Amino acid sequence: MKQRLSTAGRTVIPGAAGAEPGRVSTVADVCLARQPIFDTMGVVVGYELRYRRAVTDTAAGGVDHSVMSADVIVHACLNIGLQQLTSGRTVYLNFTRDMLLSRAYTLLPPDAVVIELLETVEPDEDVELACEDLVDSGYALALDDFVWKPSYRRLLELATIVKVDVLDRPASELDEVAQQLASYDVRLLAERVETADVRAMCAGMGYELFQGYYFARPEMVKNRALMSDELAIVQAMSVMRDARTTDPEVAAAFTSDIGLSYKLLRMVNSAAQGGRGIDSILHALRLSGRKELGKWLALLLVSSIAARGAANRELLHLAVQRGRMCELLGGSTGQERDTSALFLVGLFSLLDAISGMPMAQLLEAITLAPPLEQALVGRTGPYAGTLILAEAYEQGAWTTVQDHASSSGLNEAQVGAFYVQSLEWTRERLLSLALG
Repeated sequence: MKQRLSTAGRTVIPGAAGAEPGRVSTVADVCLARQPIFDTMGVVVGYELRYRRAVTDTAAGGVDHSVMSADVIVHACLNIGLQQLTSGRTVYLNFTRDMLLSRAYTLLPPDAVVIELLETVEPDEDVELACEDLVDSGYALALDDFVWKPSYRRLLELATIVKVDVLDRPASELDEVAQQLASYDVRLLAERVETADVRAMCAGMGYELFQGYYFARPEMVKNRALMSDELAIVQAMSVMRDARTTDPEVAAAFTSDIGLSYKLLRMVNSAAQGGRGIDSILHALRLSGRKELGKWLALLLVSSIAARGAANRELLHLAVQRGRMCELLGGSTGQERDTSALFLVGLFSLLDAISGMPMAQLLEAITLAPPLEQALVGRTGPYAGTLILAEAYEQGAWTTVQDHASSSGLNEAQVGAFYVQSLEWTRERLLSLALG
């Protein structure tokens, strides 16, 4: 697979959570990069997982046999858990020639995975026989980065999905590929989709699945604005940030909107908060504090916007997770006092993609502090480094991860543990939002 640096919807999951300090974990050096796959309706139908032994590796997953093996893949999946990684959606796994011939796929549930044969694997007789065994065993086969060759005829007869790199390719070429494969019973997956026009063009040619950075970038929509309930949330956030306002005044900002009051109390009373039995906004404020309520408001704002579309739900998960990741990173890099701000930076970093509105326009309505705006708009200022680290980690940009982690005094195992913690935290919060 080709690698590019972008605000993609990928996450990286290195090692196991909860390893004892000072003890080397057997999976502490295993990294998994996750990217969602969408159908024509914008619904997430699966995730592609990509592998590294360490964040210092720069080779694409599956190319270097010495750093990719079935044992590493299976160990990582079993340690973290496929259900935790993908919430029950299909997992696309890159397989090298050695992994295919060793039948490593038999250790994985056939109804949960798609075995993705890398483009570097030549379709010789041994590979064809192994793919026949794979399909006969109930597994789905996908061909990665497909380019038409007569030697692929047998594999095309066995495959379920064919992935086509559509980046910077003319429509005539993509249509030619679709025509060449029309006689085979395969679904076409367009990968590296970066614009709405490309997505629409490929869909018109018969491509049924989509993967790429378009889904994590804003699709500009003219004359779009925050809805009324979202404006109420923004107004409450503004009141919360003003140190001059009293607690009763803060409570009044919530109670002026019955829907907002109900949603906030429902969240704060959730299992994620320990079920405290909070019965009023003032009660919640005094028990939780303004920072915690402000965090819930930010979650509610993003989830309200994300609820407008199915594709945005996946971005909501990523945004909340990124916010928590930034918060955890900040707590370990000397920014303890700024963790609430870092949470907002991570959470709002995908707000333009979720809403379809330019980031500058969104920030005009929300009115964040200058350091937050600097990080969100230009990746500059005191919070930029933490956001860049979290984004690079999601993208599998290992050199960037290594540079920013080491400069912050962190090691791979620590950052990996933060990710696993953020994943579980995100699930709990989104359950309370009825969006998990």
